[in-house]
Amino acid sequence: MSSTPAHRLSPLDEAPPPAYRSRSDGPRGLLPRGVYAVLIGASLVWMASAAVLGLGVSLPSLPSSTGSGGGSSTVDYLYLTIAFNPLNGMDEYFPANFTVPAHAAVVVTITNYDNGTNLVPSQYGQVVGTAGGTALVSDPVTGQVATVTSVPLAEIAHTFTLPTLGGSGASGTPAVNVPIPAAASGLEPTQVTFTLHIGAAGSYTWMCMAPCDPGSMTTPGFMTGTLDVE
Repeated sequence: MSSTPAHRLSPLDEAPPPAYRSRSDGPRGLLPRGVYAVLIGASLVWMASAAVLGLGVSLPSLPSSTGSGGGSSTVDYLYLTIAFNPLNGMDEYFPANFTVPAHAAVVVTITNYDNGTNLVPSQYGQVVGTAGGTALVSDPVTGQVATVTSVPLAEIAHTFTLPTLGGSGASGTPAVNVPIPAAASGLEPTQVTFTLHIGAAGSYTWMCMAPCDPGSMTTPGFMTGTLDVE
């Protein structure tokens, strides 16, 4: 994947739906790389729209507030998707590299199409570093939304983990950790929404701590990437 930052997609934008399948649905035919790039670009916008509008999840309504680092009051939105890469068969975050504003409350929405689970250490089942220490998790079948502080280890597909963020997390405990439950199927994704209070500018590495594909876990742009704060 390209390292060009991609962020703040509008949930009102429209694009043709993607044709992703979950890992258990079997292999897919290969597409030319140019066609794949176009489809992925279009599907990012569509999946953000479907996630926000189609699943019935209400994003938190945040009051104007100053981020943890002080400065101007800003609320920003970041949409990420976890899906099966049809070209190489690996799990992937779309996008993996993104930019958020400094001194802001950033509402992050992650839509997960992967219905597989992966065993993680117990500490990565906890929600850490988000506003209120909580996340909103949608049930992919009923559409109901629950506020959680943890996810059962047997239900976790991936995590979104920042070892450090603005100086926090240096003691060995991650600055941010959000467990992502498995989807019901490749067409019934789980959606997780949480808020991060971002401080001063910097560049941080995020990673998934759930051991899925060995290739995904070790390849930048799949299960690890960069969060730039500007």
